[in-house]
Amino acid sequence: MSPSSALRVNAPPVDLPDPSKAELLLLASVIVAAGLTLFSAAKLVRAPFQIDYGEGAMLEGAMTIRHSQPLYPDPYRFPIVLHMYGPVAYAAVACVLPHDAISFPLTRGLIVICSFAISFLLSCILRRLTGSWRVSVAFGLLILTLPAYRFWLYLVRADVIGIVFSLVGVAIYIWKPRLWY
Repeated sequence: MSPSSALRVNAPPVDLPDPSKAELLLLASVIVAAGLTLFSAAKLVRAPFQIDYGEGAMLEGAMTIRHSQPLYPDPYRFPIVLHMYGPVAYAAVACVLPHDAISFPLTRGLIVICSFAISFLLSCILRRLTGSWRVSVAFGLLILTLPAYRFWLYLVRADVIGIVFSLVGVAIYIWKPRLWY
């Protein structure tokens, strides 16, 4: 009797569940959770008032750009204005503002669109890395349901806009590794 045959055990085959069914169940669960998250955030997106301090600062900077004034004025003259983010986020918010008006719902809509762009880009990256479209879409949508992210889903802040630009770079690198620069 050889050593390899001594280690063999004639065990009955195990009937494992079909992975595609598990992926489909995961995808369906995440779609329902993302839908409920968006449904609960819809009321806050439509709110015509400031929810967070950062929203007012973002809209003030966007209106400054909209009126063709310098975003970072002379710091030695009054009033002293501090803008805590880079100009790209303020410019993106300024693009969706109506002329000479402040609109919280429109700018929050931009952030919701950016959140979907993040979800889509994550799905594209994961599709390339896993090969499964169900897993990639499920984990792409999963970010919308995370408690830490749900708070940022509807607030006008520069963070979500910055994440979109970062993920665009990562997605280009993953899909076209020869274009690393």
